Amino acid sequence: MPMSHSFAWKFGIALVLIAVISLGLMGFSIYWSTTHQFESYIREVNTEYADRLAIVLSEFYTQENSWDDIQDKLEYFPHFKNDRIIISDNAGNIMGDSAGELLNHNITELDDIESTPIVISGEIIGELYILETHDGPDEKLMIPRQFHPGSPPPPEPEQRYLRSTINSLWIALGAAIVVAILLGLFLTRQITRPVHKLKEGTNRIASGDLSYRVTIDSKDEIGEMARSFNSMASSLEKAEQSRRQLNADIAHELRTPLTVIQGTVDGMLDGVFAADKEHLETIKHQAILLTRLTQDIRELSLAESGQLKLEPEPTDINSLVQRTINQTRTRAKDKNVDVIFNAGDNLPKIPIDPFRVSQAIANLITNALQHSAHDSMITISTSLLTDEDINPLGKSAICISVADSGKGIDAEHLPHVFQRFYRVDTSRARNDGGIGLGLAIVKQMVEAHEGKVQVDSTPGTGSTFSIFLPLAS
Repeated sequence: MPMSHSFAWKFGIALVLIAVISLGLMGFSIYWSTTHQFESYIREVNTEYADRLAIVLSEFYTQENSWDDIQDKLEYFPHFKNDRIIISDNAGNIMGDSAGELLNHNITELDDIESTPIVISGEIIGELYILETHDGPDEKLMIPRQFHPGSPPPPEPEQRYLRSTINSLWIALGAAIVVAILLGLFLTRQITRPVHKLKEGTNRIASGDLSYRVTIDSKDEIGEMARSFNSMASSLEKAEQSRRQLNADIAHELRTPLTVIQGTVDGMLDGVFAADKEHLETIKHQAILLTRLTQDIRELSLAESGQLKLEPEPTDINSLVQRTINQTRTRAKDKNVDVIFNAGDNLPKIPIDPFRVSQAIANLITNALQHSAHDSMITISTSLLTDEDINPLGKSAICISVADSGKGIDAEHLPHVFQRFYRVDTSRARNDGGIGLGLAIVKQMVEAHEGKVQVDSTPGTGSTFSIFLPLAS
């Protein structure tokens, strides 16, 4: 990817721009504030300076009662070295000029330069003019001292001080911008490094490497994102392994009946087997097994994808369980297994799809029969659980339990019994009807009704499978 389009480049530019703009605005604000505050200070100093000199001149006039000797005394009055002091009387006649150039002239020649009045007992007896001299390209320049906003710039020493202060400010601002840029680049690298790792991880996952995990140790949102990414990758890896296992299991389950059918038909065609009832029943039995397998896989896929269509209606659970038991009587009779039904009292009707729930109950009974010995017993019970009773739903529910007296299930197998094609006893023949989908279908059918299914088993004493269905979905 071109660098101009990368996240790191955009993020770094954004950080640098924010830092530069912020520091620039701050620098301009400090410059403006410093300049105006300094000029205000100079104006106050100059005004105070002029007022004090006007007081000294008024005292002189009080003593002399005229301006006649003011020119000879000017050099003794306190003033700055480069200042030119001009004094005029009430008529505007210039009575004193520290430069001696404008004596006997009228003050109008100074082009309305701002003055400070000289006052005695509330009466103005003259005007004080203060000019500052500066060396120009060809001659000395004269400018009035600054007494109000809009006046000329401060005197040269003050200007030098102000320029020095402003230059220091710009140097500090430039150093701050350089530091901000370096810090921005460092932070960009620190922030975008885990993003690059996540990007690499997504590319590896997209290319099929589901075992790849990102290593980010941060505790912030990016670290949480990395942990979520690893969790997602683990789920994808498990799903892929499950898909491959499912394909292998389906192929394996299909291979056995198809092999039997093909072998029987080939034997009949080659004259090895007679085309009699026994061999035709073998073909029919394997065809039924194939039909059941494909139907179970289809229903399981629909349930797992949330596309299983339910047709709920108020149903009496005891009647539904009794009908399901009656459908399995023949199989139970063949193994001489007693099926006992303990029906709960006063069970309310609940909104369920009777066909799907009956299918789940039938699968549990079939599973119990498969794992029950001859001349044994299966107990089926129904009961009402209230909000106070302990059950996985945490609310009022109806419980349907199927308990067998088989050899039980070891604890290591219990977490896996509801997985597709999982068999506790891998040596069990498929002719028993166990293809490893019955309990997986039970789980999906029950969860489609917002219910739960669980198993309790102790090796040597049998197993109890329980279905919990809420009173209202």
